[in-house]
Amino acid sequence: MTTLQPILLLYLGSPANSGREAVGRYLREFLSDPDVMSLPAPLRYALVRGIIIPARKGASSAKYRRLEELSGGALPMPRYMHALSLALAERIGRPVVPVPRYGLGGEMGLQQLLQQYGVAGARAFTLYPLYPQYTSSTAYSALAHMQGLLGRLYPKAELRLGAPFYNRPEYIGALRESVLQHPHAAQLLAGGATLVQSFHSIPVGHRKRDAAHLSIPYRFQCSETARLLADALGVAQTSRILAFQSRMGKGRWEEPYTEELLPRLAAERGGNFVIITPGFFCDCLETLYDLHDKLRPRMLAAGAQTVEPVPCLNDTPAAVELLCSLFGHS
Repeated sequence: MTTLQPILLLYLGSPANSGREAVGRYLREFLSDPDVMSLPAPLRYALVRGIIIPARKGASSAKYRRLEELSGGALPMPRYMHALSLALAERIGRPVVPVPRYGLGGEMGLQQLLQQYGVAGARAFTLYPLYPQYTSSTAYSALAHMQGLLGRLYPKAELRLGAPFYNRPEYIGALRESVLQHPHAAQLLAGGATLVQSFHSIPVGHRKRDAAHLSIPYRFQCSETARLLADALGVAQTSRILAFQSRMGKGRWEEPYTEELLPRLAAERGGNFVIITPGFFCDCLETLYDLHDKLRPRMLAAGAQTVEPVPCLNDTPAAVELLCSLFGHS
């Protein structure tokens, strides 16, 4: 039995592999979550299982296969999270376990994961969602789900919950460092390139639901991260763009939409663009496939001279140092 309080790093998760069935299972679990698709349960069940999954499983599987190609033959998020957890555990001297919100396999899956990392007998856990900006469909969904699983497995365990870090100086510093360490991004920004900060969008209808959980609205959190980072990089007001990506369906989501805005700006302005995704801790389908592989060529074809996407923090030393600071270690 471990006597050290383990840290559970909560993240979105990904399919077990890029096969159609694995992708279908993942999408079914993800889209069946009422925090993600806020419809009455019978309608959500019928829509997800009867329409969305049959229609999207093949195309989504192809995207994940391409993602594997882009990231060296394996899906990147689980790989980065495992490496990050090992490096962080060594740095702080506490067990660290990467726990996916989707694709875990319920209580049995969690129990197996805790056994794998040697912390199945812990009496206390720190739950830390790796979402810099909190909203009910991401961080709070992950926290509530994990509290439920741990409450059934370890009813007497003490649970400590992490907090948003969208405006923490350590986080802004890590993002700034990721830009400055990029081979070309810092030089482009110094020459007047447009800095694009793209965050994951959420349905506008979630604003009211978020108010029950958040003292600070999600959109403001994103705007504040973007402002602080642009200031830290010395980017002029006229060269800053805030946008939101990964909209699903036809409803209204937080905007402007990255996928629509950037090709238009490339056509209107030309010039150079640096894209960073401060709402994503690790690279994934939305960053490597949607932005690097699909959007970047569209922008270049529309008239942009250079488009430089900056990788997420992933398992870099800067990411490890950031989390050490958040956990009170130096």
